Amino acid sequence: MIRLTLLAIAGLLAMGADGAPTFDVSSVKRNTQGGPANNWQMSPGQRDFRNSQIRALIRAAWSDNGLRIEGAPDWIVTERYDVLAKFPADTPPAVVELMIRELLRDRFQLAAHLEMRQAPIFALMLAREDRMPGPRLRPGLKECVPPWPGRTTTPPECGRGAGSGFVQVGADTMAAFAHLLTEMQAAGRPVKDRTDLSGIFKIDLEFAPDTGAAQPDAAASLFTALREQLGLKLEPARDDVPVLVVDHIERPNPD
Repeated sequence: MIRLTLLAIAGLLAMGADGAPTFDVSSVKRNTQGGPANNWQMSPGQRDFRNSQIRALIRAAWSDNGLRIEGAPDWIVTERYDVLAKFPADTPPAVVELMIRELLRDRFQLAAHLEMRQAPIFALMLAREDRMPGPRLRPGLKECVPPWPGRTTTPPECGRGAGSGFVQVGADTMAAFAHLLTEMQAAGRPVKDRTDLSGIFKIDLEFAPDTGAAQPDAAASLFTALREQLGLKLEPARDDVPVLVVDHIERPNPD
């Protein structure tokens, strides 16, 4: 049903040669001025990807900030581009993602496919034998789970935020929390939920800032924070994870 709805909406939009939805207007330019990396400005009907890595743009096109990408040249990370795109203001986010894919295919000649591969992960598990959560893991509001009867917007207490050294989730599942840690790349590898905790949770986590895969001490601080604040732990494991294999990509011709 969702796929049919998206296809119906896409039928009202501009189309590429292969029938994929495209932006009404787009511009791609190499950024040599510097500035904050991946400084994206988003508003209804427009995406302004300033000083963007193409790797970040590819991940946005597949709606996964932690997506592993293999087979691509180094310049998708080292070079930066300014990409401006305009489209109808009421376009659903899932269709915008298809438009980004089409832009990458058209301007960067991107050809890629998804594979599931065995890879190291961290399993998110309960750290305490009594299976009791930590002090900062509490039940979330059930009314935050879609659909919200009689509501047209998400309640403010249902939001979430994440950044260098913190995660705050108003109401979500453990699976969603694990995916958020993956997208943040906070632990240096994908995180999958194996807590067996059902329901909706309010999460407040603080850990050492500036964490990253290349900083083992910072990663250990994250592990400690999960145990002490949430009663959770990360255990090394292996599992199937999605990998985007790049078959071909080229630098774009300037506008």
